[in-house]
Amino acid sequence: MDQLRKKIYSFKLTIPWLIIFILFFIGPTVVGFYFAFTNWNLSEAEFVGLANFKEILSNQSMSGAFSNTFLFMIITVVFKISIAMFLAILVNQKLKTQNFLRGAFFFPVLMTFVATGVIFKAILHPEVGLLNSMLAAVGLEGLAKGWLVETDIVMLSIAGIDIWKGIGFHMVIFLAGLQSISSEYYEAANIDGASSWQKFKNITFPLLTPIFHANILLAVIQGMKVFDLVLVTTGGGPGYASVVINTFIFNAFSMGRYGLAVAGELLLFLIIIIFTIVLRFFLERREKRYGL
Repeated sequence: MDQLRKKIYSFKLTIPWLIIFILFFIGPTVVGFYFAFTNWNLSEAEFVGLANFKEILSNQSMSGAFSNTFLFMIITVVFKISIAMFLAILVNQKLKTQNFLRGAFFFPVLMTFVATGVIFKAILHPEVGLLNSMLAAVGLEGLAKGWLVETDIVMLSIAGIDIWKGIGFHMVIFLAGLQSISSEYYEAANIDGASSWQKFKNITFPLLTPIFHANILLAVIQGMKVFDLVLVTTGGGPGYASVVINTFIFNAFSMGRYGLAVAGELLLFLIIIIFTIVLRFFLERREKRYGL
């Protein structure tokens, strides 16, 4: 009887949060799913079937939006994860500046994407930006670029900003994983005369595999959802050179085509779900190889 009362009491505690979850997540999701198949513009919401999705897929800028989004995602995942792992190993060493380095590397994470975009828009300005000015000051004018106005490098520049901002977040996750590894493994490896690379290859990396995979999934999802940095730094320009899926959705909202915008959100949601499920399948197979 006491156990039943405890279960009922626990259930009562979850009811308010369950109601909030249904009202502010499940409800809007279901309603949004319906509006994705209408021409909703606040005044009317006539059912149009798959017309919104056909328009999205046939839109001139959407091919560029898809390719830019995937390019951004791939670049940021590769560099965020690799640099974050290196930094985590670095700050996990017994250094006098250990705490300072941890704070310094994590500081960019605390900044909003909007603030980061505004700062780097000034730094990367082609004429008066700090980066080009510094290059000119040391006689490297040839390396100066229009970082945010040249079509062939604009997405790389935005990806670089996101990498700078995001590596601290992934570093902390790796650091937590490193500190959970028992020192006994390394002590045994030292007795056997293992080199630093051998310890990393045979101890650190295999035991960090679940953390490594979690970081990849987080970075993939964040990369697919990129919006703030693009909007603040370039607005999707020049031309369609840096347009991504979320900027297309934002433009649809701005034009009052809410049905089209919701359809774009639904399409992006499905892409992320499918991509993460497939990625998770391959990552789980890899984990089984290590017996994790």
